[in-house]
Amino acid sequence: GTLFVSSNASIVSGLVDGDLFLNTATAEMNGTVSGNLFFFGQKITVNGTVQGSIFGAGAVLILGPEAEVGHNLYCADFSLTLQPGAVIGRDLLNRGYSLKHEGMIQRDIDFAGSALEISGTVGRDVNAQFDDESESSAEIPYQEVIPQVTEEINPGLRISPSAEIAGQLTYTAPVAYDQSIQIQPAGGIQFELLVSEDTPKHTFQEIVQSAFREFISLGLLGLLFSFALPAVLSRAVQQARQPLKSLGWGAVLFVCGIVMILILVSASILVGLLLGIISL
Repeated sequence: GTLFVSSNASIVSGLVDGDLFLNTATAEMNGTVSGNLFFFGQKITVNGTVQGSIFGAGAVLILGPEAEVGHNLYCADFSLTLQPGAVIGRDLLNRGYSLKHEGMIQRDIDFAGSALEISGTVGRDVNAQFDDESESSAEIPYQEVIPQVTEEINPGLRISPSAEIAGQLTYTAPVAYDQSIQIQPAGGIQFELLVSEDTPKHTFQEIVQSAFREFISLGLLGLLFSFALPAVLSRAVQQARQPLKSLGWGAVLFVCGIVMILILVSASILVGLLLGIISL
């Protein structure tokens, strides 16, 4: 069957004969899942067996020394760590900030982010897309925003002498990382220079202010709808009970509805502009 867990914290130590869904702030999976594992939350530590694949979205994902994934790992997170002994039976697809790989991946790594460290084994190819370091990440206070991150990896690509890559290493980055690649992959290395575009750079404060303005504008728009819409619908229901007048009132309500939507959207835009001026 399928097990759904929704809580602030959870620990799974037994057998789940099917799929496991974890919607928790923090989670530990020390048991066995015969199907797939789906995780949505802040931090998860896997130190058990998932016979299918893992699909995750959160801040921190750790595969411990006894973790074993039969198929694939797909995740969007800030920090992903595969500790020594962790095994992925097929592919790893990761989108986030950092990936630290010290375990075993039987097939490919597909990574997009800022920091990649490999000291483990990759059975086939490594494909990596790096962000423009000049846009950076250094301005963002990670420990304040994401307290679950206990180890921050510096941007860039680092491959240690203990790493093994049986296929090709392909990466796109703003600079070449020749000095930090300390092995020669069996399939060679292919590097493509990332050409940065002249786009405006936003600080962390500006990003937060923008998100706050959007949140307030949408909230006010929702409140206006919640107050205005019931009255309009009530009037429509009353008129619909009179067949001879329904058609005329329907046309009137249709036109009024369009006008009301335009007014509400305009109001939300004005609120957003006012908040933008205030926060300058």
